[in-house]
Amino acid sequence: MNLSFVAASLLTAVVSLAFSVFVYAKRHSLKANRVWGLFGISCALWSLGLGMMSFAPNEQIALFWLKYVHYVGAIFIPPIFFHFVTVLIENDYTKQGRRMLAIAYTLAGLLLIANFTGVLATVKPVSYFHYYTAPKALYNVFGLYFLFYVVYSLYLLLKAYLNATDIIRRNQLKYLLLGMTVGFIGGSTAFFPVYDIEIFPFGMYFASSHVAIVSYAMIKFRLMDIRIAVTRAGIFLTVYMLVLGLPFWYLFAYGLSIQLYIATIVLATLGPIIYRYLDEKAEELLLAAQRHYQKLLVDAASGMTEQHSLSKLLKLVVYLVKRIVKVSYAAILLYDKETNSFILKEIRASEKMASLSAPFIIDSTHYLFHRINESDEPFLFNELPKYVQDAFNFPIKPGLIVPSYYQKKPIGVLFLGNKMNNEIFTQDDIRVFKILASQSALAVENCIFITESKNSQEKIFHAEKLASVGGMAEGIAHQIGNRLNQFSVAAGELELELGSIKMNHSEYLKTESFRTSVDYISKLVTSILSNVKKTDAVIRSILNFAKPGSENKVEFSLIEMTNSVTELICIKHRLREFPYLKFDIKCSDVLFAIKEQMSESIFNLLDNSFESIQDKILRSAEAGQPYPDPNITVSLKEKDGLWQLAVSDNGMGISDSVKRKIFAPFFTTKSSTKSGSGIGMYVVKRIIEERHNGKIWFESQEGQGTTFFIEIPRGDN
Repeated sequence: MNLSFVAASLLTAVVSLAFSVFVYAKRHSLKANRVWGLFGISCALWSLGLGMMSFAPNEQIALFWLKYVHYVGAIFIPPIFFHFVTVLIENDYTKQGRRMLAIAYTLAGLLLIANFTGVLATVKPVSYFHYYTAPKALYNVFGLYFLFYVVYSLYLLLKAYLNATDIIRRNQLKYLLLGMTVGFIGGSTAFFPVYDIEIFPFGMYFASSHVAIVSYAMIKFRLMDIRIAVTRAGIFLTVYMLVLGLPFWYLFAYGLSIQLYIATIVLATLGPIIYRYLDEKAEELLLAAQRHYQKLLVDAASGMTEQHSLSKLLKLVVYLVKRIVKVSYAAILLYDKETNSFILKEIRASEKMASLSAPFIIDSTHYLFHRINESDEPFLFNELPKYVQDAFNFPIKPGLIVPSYYQKKPIGVLFLGNKMNNEIFTQDDIRVFKILASQSALAVENCIFITESKNSQEKIFHAEKLASVGGMAEGIAHQIGNRLNQFSVAAGELELELGSIKMNHSEYLKTESFRTSVDYISKLVTSILSNVKKTDAVIRSILNFAKPGSENKVEFSLIEMTNSVTELICIKHRLREFPYLKFDIKCSDVLFAIKEQMSESIFNLLDNSFESIQDKILRSAEAGQPYPDPNITVSLKEKDGLWQLAVSDNGMGISDSVKRKIFAPFFTTKSSTKSGSGIGMYVVKRIIEERHNGKIWFESQEGQGTTFFIEIPRGDN
């Protein structure tokens, strides 16, 4: 009887069962973990039944362990391993994959019935053991079934490895393939005594290694850092083979004694201590570089809140991450609550990524959007379903995705490419990046708060400035009004005096020169009175336009409001009537908005269009080229529950160099000889966006003209 074989069998059973439980408990939400847990249980039953059968004192007990434990596990090892492989390569959801799985489990059920009815195998004594498997009628069928599914599963792993383009994915499959091959070759030596081959089944000493390695990798490193997993599993197996093997060797060599009990207790006590010590030392050696950059990242994260510029902060984060961790790229996407999407704001990458010129957006319809919003836990890109990975249109697939939250609100997400040395992101990495995400979220919120505070101060200053100017204008208008009143009174008195002269001294009117002078003075008086009235009307119009007015939305006619606005433009440019204007109204012209503010917006747009056309007329005249049919068109139409208003002209247009500055405050394209404060379009943009929840944009081609578009909600929206 070989007690070391029994010890190896029991060790394999214990390791398989323990790791299957750990894998399921750690991440039972993953299908691969659940299937691997079943595989570990099958291996545990197979190994336990084999060891206890070979150690059984009589044939009846040996037969019990063979039929109800050993072959229950052995029969289900091939289909469950095949199931695990199909899940891992994501072939289990295909029609062919489901069909082959059904066939595998059906065959397993039939073989299980054959096992319980006694037509599969029985027991026999052999040279190395008390009892071992003796094949019966259907045993060769079981052997072919076992060989086919194991070899076919390994072939699928090999095929997936050869087709994998991602380096980390290739490493996963490579080491998994290697570990499973070694494990099955080791376990297959248990067939030697079945067919009376005089070779001791030495492979049982290594059969548990593949279960330990793969299970530990799935628990701790998500089936990736095989180098560390192999090292730790090797330490575990070495230590516990000594702890369990030495007592069995002593029992076999010298029998039971008090020394055996003492040695067993001492070894059982020292085993965990030795394992932890060797594990820590191995980790220090294997993860030295990783721990170094993790410390640098934590130090960098603690200083991020000192940065107050959002753009500089984002540049700093991607620069530090790429430089310290040495990844292929680092990219930050910030959450935009208006569009409910994540938008790429900053990226640090190689030249291959420089082609990413268009904004990259993850909107609310994308699976990844919902995955990021589920929790603030970082996750590996390889964990996503394959169809999601294939549909992801980023130039290079990320290795790690790190969501960033602040007070349960999404702030952004960090994409990290794979490490340049092809190593993987471990659990320690993920913990560090979670700290980094938390600190960067706080820093981003701090930057946004500071920026909004500055904007608020600017708005207050701007409002105070406009209020001050408005108050000054009203005072000046009052003073001008007083003077106009004096002119009006004086002109009225003069008109009365002329009337009195004509009535009381009519004889003087017979003199032609005197009559001519009186008529001339009368015309001057009439002209003065007329111009006083016109000037007073102009001042009243300007004051009515400038004063705040009602903040409530009302219904009004766009055409009537536009015609009213053009009167002010005529006054400004000394025109009798506003030229070039056309209307293109394809629906009702009644808008629902803040009338005074929309009047100001239309005034600025029409005024700019008029001056643009005048510039083009002047330049065309200087160049001796005709400029036919200048026009300004105001159009209105309904679109998706919105009013879309457009003001178009065929004037000078806007050059590409200044397009991005059009809505900037205090920027103007007008010459110094024209009135241009540079705040007109800035005010219009704020009126439309802030007061009407709309948007404004423009399209322009230099030398051809410009169209400004305004969209605002209809009705009470």
